[in-house]
Amino acid sequence: MRILVTGITGAIGAALAPRLAAAGHDVRGMARDPTRATVAGTHGIPVLRADAVSGEGLAAALDGIEVAYYLIHSMEPNVDDFAVRDRLAAERFRDAAVRNVEWALAQQQENGWFPHNCLFDDTQPYTHTIAYAQRGVLEIGAALGNERYIAAAVKIGEAMLKAQPPSGAMPGRFDRDWRPTVRWSCLTGVAQLAINWARLYQLTADDRYRQATRRANRFLKTTQKLDGDPDERGGIKGSHPIDGKYHPWQYPNWAAKFFADSLMLEDQIFGAGQEARRQPLRMAAADPGG
Repeated sequence: MRILVTGITGAIGAALAPRLAAAGHDVRGMARDPTRATVAGTHGIPVLRADAVSGEGLAAALDGIEVAYYLIHSMEPNVDDFAVRDRLAAERFRDAAVRNVEWALAQQQENGWFPHNCLFDDTQPYTHTIAYAQRGVLEIGAALGNERYIAAAVKIGEAMLKAQPPSGAMPGRFDRDWRPTVRWSCLTGVAQLAINWARLYQLTADDRYRQATRRANRFLKTTQKLDGDPDERGGIKGSHPIDGKYHPWQYPNWAAKFFADSLMLEDQIFGAGQEARRQPLRMAAADPGG
């Protein structure tokens, strides 16, 4: 994964970047003064000069990046407007996120399917990457009150809802017409979709999404390893059956992470009084650019 660590000369950034690189990620840093990166102990990691406050070099630093860590602040000696500067830097990152969403939505088909949305085969993306794309558009829409973004995420939520059987077991890949192309399940994708449906319920009060979250989690519970090797206990497989083509014969740590997140969200949306209190989010009008 291509990752940008802003504030790489700070204590957190300097500690994080080498660990990400050691884990096999393609890491680059960003700093106003790249020469300080060596002092911070980030040897071997390229560091680009950029300033989030002025915007200078920011586009180049973000080019091609899949994940960006925002670890910067404007608290400096002889600077008394750091709050204003911090807000400006955050707004520049927000604008970069909006540009990414706008590019993605320009690719989206009318039925909600995204091309260029898989690590290995764009003609049949995993539910893992389908849900990732949906979540990005959804959360930026929710944060900005942008109804168009949320509507784009709803298209995917509806397509996946139609594909979900009563058992909650979802096929692991779908083509451009939302037809399943495999019989095995990508369990990471099922957990992510459960999260996304829960978030859609929180935003729209549509109970179909809440019930979809429960069905997905009920299925995932049947696949969780609860005995045997302590190093595997509690894990969620890459695929079900385990020889499916998403991380076959493995227990990816992120699968368990997404499952835990989906369980906590299910608990929230089915908690006492939730049904009575739930109201759709009233979003402020937003221009197409966010």
